[in-house]
Amino acid sequence: MIQTNAALANAALDFYINANILLVLASAMWVLIRFAFNKTTLRHAFGFQLQVLNGMVLALVLSPVFVFGVSLFPGLFSFNLSDFLISQYLNGGFQMKPSEFEGLMALRTDVTDEILTGQTWLAQILTVALVAGFLISSLGLGRSIIRLKALIQASYHWRSIGRLHLRISDETAVPFSTRGIIRRYIVIPSDMLTRPRDLRIALAHELQHFRQGDVDWEIATELLRPFFFWNPIFYLWKKQIEHLRELACDRRVLDQGRFDVKAYCDCLLRVCDASLKSNQSQMAMPRVALVQGDRSALLKRRILSLFTESRAPLPRHLCGLIIAPVVLVMAVSAIAIQKPADWSQDRLMLSAIVNLERLEHRNRFGSPYP
Repeated sequence: MIQTNAALANAALDFYINANILLVLASAMWVLIRFAFNKTTLRHAFGFQLQVLNGMVLALVLSPVFVFGVSLFPGLFSFNLSDFLISQYLNGGFQMKPSEFEGLMALRTDVTDEILTGQTWLAQILTVALVAGFLISSLGLGRSIIRLKALIQASYHWRSIGRLHLRISDETAVPFSTRGIIRRYIVIPSDMLTRPRDLRIALAHELQHFRQGDVDWEIATELLRPFFFWNPIFYLWKKQIEHLRELACDRRVLDQGRFDVKAYCDCLLRVCDASLKSNQSQMAMPRVALVQGDRSALLKRRILSLFTESRAPLPRHLCGLIIAPVVLVMAVSAIAIQKPADWSQDRLMLSAIVNLERLEHRNRFGSPYP
């Protein structure tokens, strides 16, 4: 039983480390893709960029499925990054003492073993920090969900359209959308009822978020927050998603032709001003709001983007052509960073070289190898 628990803990820690490595890799790929977009006519295709980014997130989430699928067919694909580096080292690809190279290759295993066994005080502090951070972040998320549920329950039912429920609230200054397991909600500030044009714009905006699946993505990323609370890459990634979804939503609402740009911008500014005056910009999560009072830079960018030329819809297959190689790279990377299942011939050769180096050192100086 103890050995089984230790194996499960080791597998869970390996999975967690791999997830963070893949997140960094995906972020680097996104930086390159975004740079390429900015050099082409896709610079203002925010909806298209959002689809690509969401596809990358989905590939990241499905990476364990790729690994599991390959494990079912051992001879199908057996590339491993550490084995590749060892092979390159043995072929003279780079110069380093054998013992130093072996220590570098074993660094991850040594770190995970120290964390799991808690043999050093640094490993114990790191373990306590990770567990405490996860619990604090989880409790914060739970508290926000409870607050959000209480806010919805305190609001007034206006009308229902299937599973979509429109509600009026005196406790929020910003329209927002969220959902439960079955029902979907759009909550409107009560004072917006006196501004029919703003009300129509807010409803169109939040309905578009549901069409884009933004609310589902927001809930998913918020649920992942406790696992990556310490990783700044996660917050940068989430910020990118938030920016693109608002830019894409604004453009698609205006492309419907129901509102002019001036009225739309005026609505955004009025809601932002009301949010700042009411001091209610920091709302419970997870939800998608019309504006966020603490994101003035984003609001400025949204307004400026509305005056750019609206472009024709892009071919649907173009998104797939970009996402397909990204998914392939993510799948290969997820498989390559796994720990080797057994000792390869190159690993045995490296171990023999290290032992010879240690034996030579002992014979030369007559003392144990450090």
